Amino acid sequence: MEDYVNDNPVIEVDDSGVPVCPPVVNHPQACYAKICRSDIDCLGGKTERVCCYNGCIRTCMIKVKPPPFFDYEDTHSDSHHQSDVGIGQNIRAGSAEVAEFQRPAIVLTLPGGCHLTQEQYDTYQKFQVSPNVRQCYCLAGDVFCQINPKAP
Repeated sequence: MEDYVNDNPVIEVDDSGVPVCPPVVNHPQACYAKICRSDIDCLGGKTERVCCYNGCIRTCMIKVKPPPFFDYEDTHSDSHHQSDVGIGQNIRAGSAEVAEFQRPAIVLTLPGGCHLTQEQYDTYQKFQVSPNVRQCYCLAGDVFCQINPKAP
């Protein structure tokens, strides 16, 4: 059974039910990634990594951050409010500001150390099926595509 964060499947959760692994990305190079047995094998580096299943083997991937949680007090009101600034003074609440929320992107980790957002991964997939491209792969954190010399 898969869990979901922001409508995206996440295959592993921690003890409190918070997702930690990105969705499985089926890729031919997945079986060639460096193998890990537990999160301890993934310690070190600048980003927090966990040992996750990538569709072929367990390998170190960037830990999925939990969705943001906002707890705010609604200050928008048509009534007058008492303030402790001056006892008995009435202050009218200002209009509430509207903020646009954009959900954080889920980062996918490809074998070879590439970290792609969903949008970048979709572009990567388009390149893979292009008749002008023979093969795309990830090496040392960078994406490379081989040009097909026999393309129409």
